[in-house]
Amino acid sequence: MENFYKILGVQQDASTEQIKDAYVTLVTKYHPDIYNGDKAYAEKYTAVLGEAYNTLKDEKKRLEYDKWTLKTFPHQNVHPNPQQQAVKQFVNTKRKTTKLVRILTSPFLYVPIILMFGALIVIVLSSYFI
Repeated sequence: MENFYKILGVQQDASTEQIKDAYVTLVTKYHPDIYNGDKAYAEKYTAVLGEAYNTLKDEKKRLEYDKWTLKTFPHQNVHPNPQQQAVKQFVNTKRKTTKLVRILTSPFLYVPIILMFGALIVIVLSSYFI
């Protein structure tokens, strides 16, 4: 048995609506009457898509499938690890922060500010001496 989540291109914690949207998109793309490639492949692929959708749309079948895949394929990362998700979130946050720090420490940001203060100092000093 294949990984139905990968077939539909959704995460394991996807909602029923997300699963339906993914299914409709893929079935429309690979429908045998529309698909420009191999018609036999399109028929087989749409059958697999239908099996995946029918399993994942029903909550009871989905729970059974999740239990079965966890027992049968523990090496596959079908079920997201909360620690891995936390690390990914931290790395993404760090990337955004690093980008902000790079922008704030850029000399191109400070050159106009320094020039404005320099001009202000010149104006103040020239008015003082005049």
